[in-house]
Amino acid sequence: MSFSRELRGGGTVPSPVERKVSSTTQNNSNRKAILAAIGLVLIVTELYSHMPFSKFGTSPIELLVTTLFSVDFWSSFAPLASLSLKLSPMSTVLKFRKQQDVGGLPLLPYSAMYALTFVLAVYGFLIGDLRIMLTHGTGHIISSFYCFSYLQNCSPTANHLPGSPKLHKLVCGSILSATCLAVWLQGKNAAKFAGMSSVLFSSVMYIGPLTVLRSAIKKRSAKDIPLPFAINSFLNSFAWSIYGFYKMNDWMIYTPCLIGFISSTAQILINILYREEEK
Repeated sequence: MSFSRELRGGGTVPSPVERKVSSTTQNNSNRKAILAAIGLVLIVTELYSHMPFSKFGTSPIELLVTTLFSVDFWSSFAPLASLSLKLSPMSTVLKFRKQQDVGGLPLLPYSAMYALTFVLAVYGFLIGDLRIMLTHGTGHIISSFYCFSYLQNCSPTANHLPGSPKLHKLVCGSILSATCLAVWLQGKNAAKFAGMSSVLFSSVMYIGPLTVLRSAIKKRSAKDIPLPFAINSFLNSFAWSIYGFYKMNDWMIYTPCLIGFISSTAQILINILYREEEK
């Protein structure tokens, strides 16, 4: 159905509805372009921040390859990738805040992020890793905003979250309380408890998207597997795997990230295989 008005000389005049849709599409395109530009600037900054002055005479290709195989580069990139991944739901959250209704969206991704980032920030504090502590501490603030926004615009009787809002509050409160209690009783020795908890929660979050892959393969469709998120997850898990294995030699960091690397790689492959078939 078209809402355009025809002109005498041919052509049409867009209706207010069509102009609004066009404007929204243009705004989304501009937003994506800005985010892509910011990402490019960050990557270029990282490239040059780890580049010895002696390499200024080398070719750009050689410099790029050398940097991409650098442990220092990926270790520095890990916090940026993590924060980018945690900021990816922001547009969705702002949308349901504006509409004052979460619709059929689940709370689980936000509540899981809330609990996981808290445990990881505590783990970073206990082992004295400022990079982990600050990255996931910032992530915890972001996820707190997500959860607050969701609960503010969700019915108290909703049961599609999965479960109810009360159940999510209870589970998250129990995880945070258990972590704080362990730190209070054991001090620095609670690092093992926090680390094991983070491995469990991270693995569950990374394994979750794999449940969609079987359906995607059966339907030969990648519409339920967003490619930008899969790429972001791939970079995040790869960077933290490098940091955890080579820099920290800490299996509690790199083990769940390796699972995430496999999961995100599978999601990207599904998009490559079935994205063209949808067109």
